[in-house]
Amino acid sequence: MILGKEKVSSEVRKRLLFGEVISTELKESVKRTGKSHNSKKMLQRVVAGRVLKKYRMLSVAKKHCNLSYLAGPVHKNVRSHSKRIQCQARGKVLTDYMKNDVTRFFENDDVSRIYPGKKDCLTKNGVKKQKRLLSNTLQNLHKKFSDTVSYGISYASFCRLKPFWIVTPKHSDREMRKCIIHANTELLVAKLYEEKIFQYKNPDEVLLSLCCDSSYPKCLRRMCNNCKEKCILYEVPDAEKQITLKKWGNEEVTYLSKGTETKIKKMIKKEVATTCKDLVIQLETTFNKYMNHVANIVHQYKEYSKVKSELTPGTVVLHVDFSENYACKYNEKIQSVHFGGGRQQIILHTGVLYSAGESGTSVKSFCSISPSLRHDTVAVWSHLQPVFQWAQDKENLHTVHILSDGAGSQYKNKTAFYIMSNFLDRFLPTIENFTWNFSESGHGKGAPDGVGGCLKRTADRLVAEGKDVSNFETFVKVLEDNCKGVKLFTVKEKEIESLEEYLHLEEKKIEAFKGTLQVHQVVYCSRKRSSGLQFRSSSCFSCQQKCVHFFLGEGYKSKKNMESYYRKDNEINGENESEPNGSVDESGFENTHYEGITKNVHNYNIGGVTDDTYSVGEWVLVNYDGIKYPGEITSIVFEHAVEVSVMHPAAGGTYKWPTLPDRLLYNLKDVVKKISGPCPSGSRAAFFVFKDL
Repeated sequence: MILGKEKVSSEVRKRLLFGEVISTELKESVKRTGKSHNSKKMLQRVVAGRVLKKYRMLSVAKKHCNLSYLAGPVHKNVRSHSKRIQCQARGKVLTDYMKNDVTRFFENDDVSRIYPGKKDCLTKNGVKKQKRLLSNTLQNLHKKFSDTVSYGISYASFCRLKPFWIVTPKHSDREMRKCIIHANTELLVAKLYEEKIFQYKNPDEVLLSLCCDSSYPKCLRRMCNNCKEKCILYEVPDAEKQITLKKWGNEEVTYLSKGTETKIKKMIKKEVATTCKDLVIQLETTFNKYMNHVANIVHQYKEYSKVKSELTPGTVVLHVDFSENYACKYNEKIQSVHFGGGRQQIILHTGVLYSAGESGTSVKSFCSISPSLRHDTVAVWSHLQPVFQWAQDKENLHTVHILSDGAGSQYKNKTAFYIMSNFLDRFLPTIENFTWNFSESGHGKGAPDGVGGCLKRTADRLVAEGKDVSNFETFVKVLEDNCKGVKLFTVKEKEIESLEEYLHLEEKKIEAFKGTLQVHQVVYCSRKRSSGLQFRSSSCFSCQQKCVHFFLGEGYKSKKNMESYYRKDNEINGENESEPNGSVDESGFENTHYEGITKNVHNYNIGGVTDDTYSVGEWVLVNYDGIKYPGEITSIVFEHAVEVSVMHPAAGGTYKWPTLPDRLLYNLKDVVKKISGPCPSGSRAAFFVFKDL
């Protein structure tokens, strides 16, 4: 009846007959089961499987086999003691490690940004979390996550496992600022897509078309051999078509102030008239800068995660940032207080300390609070001073890594570099290695912002409950009583002024490092102090000496500055070097104090050797980081140091001059002995030997 008069092969007829026989047999089986519930369930388990569901044949099976109770494929667990069939819970399919992987992925700073506001928190089932905003669509993030794990996970499961505090940005979240590079690139790409010049809707799609892996810095910097030749494909139907592009930029604005005109530069979003051709040229000239910008973001986040996950005893990571000022409040106030400017402002310098714990990385939040409204470099180091002391009390520190944004008025400037080079051992006496790492411009949000939001939210809650938080002392007291999980420090204005007086040097003599805007890591090593600070274009924690990946240069090793540094010890204490007044321990360090800052002044007069023993032009053997180098004294800097230009070892016990002069300042304790001058090795004048080595 099904085929009618159609002629088909015998194989087809056999298969159709087999189907009809099976259908009839199932009908007979249904009749034999009667009203037995268990028999019906067992029959359902045999018939309803994944294949029927895949080809959507469940309704057909119900109709032709009289299986009215057929619900669909159900995975069962039959208990032997009761023979009762139970459904397997859907949540069991997703293992715990999948959930943890998804949560960690969403909390990465390159996937979501923490919202710093005190009101920006979400609560679910009694758990309160600081809100984080996604930086990309869930579809793109699912692809990115799938590339980082070895197992497969569906898009639906990925979205279902997203933590509740990770949210998609809404129009109400527009105050969450983007950096100008991202904002202008997005506007430019959106305009090109609107004009149908290319098919990419956003910069992420452009990156995917140009890179093997858009999360790999080497591809983003166009250094990958597989994708560095790729280019953007355009279709420009009318090159001279006039269009309008919106972009962010500085514009000079004139306004009247007390009868006089004042000109200032203001960042505004303006419309610029251009053509399709110029639009393409603009993207070609600026997109490489955007790719380097993204590469720096990705690289810094990866290095931060790596150093925090590989901590060892004696090593800590400090992530710091200034929080928005807190304005003191009353539970009830009169109009003059509400509309006036009499409320006291309080500075919060927040941070998170990461250290090696017994079962992984230990995390501790802290905040230094001050009534002083200063945000400059001296204030930063005043806020860090009690944090350093607290960290040293917890364990014997020898390595410290600091993470922060790249604010030029606070962290990344010549004054900060000078303090780091000359006075760091006053703050951290046991320090051996120290790095300060800066995030990419416009991408400095992190864990410290959540600490500030938690503290200010707590203070506001207490005000709402009827308590007045009207001054600095009350603010500190209520936080100490209600935020036990955050270590609090207080920094008085006098302490900042005292430190400024102690560190006071004429800033005009401090030269800025050329290329400061490119710096993302500053490295200090106590054993190489005479060589100053090392500056790198990106963070690198694998190179202990001169970085072979991101080296920019060295600086802040001026002889005049170092001489002032040692002379400052004696001027402060009213002493001279020939008459030390302080306790000297077995290692030869004189321990003195000034305004709470521990100082370690080395006693270089070992064995009665003084600088009179040496003179310019003499050859000496010096010790640098455990390796001995021969060199010639080029100058006597001051009483405890000499400048030596050294030779480098070559094959067969010979030495040669380096391509670039290796001239550094050495303390007398690093000068091993005097040696005779070099002699040419054979007929080759480029190689030399020393008779008394």
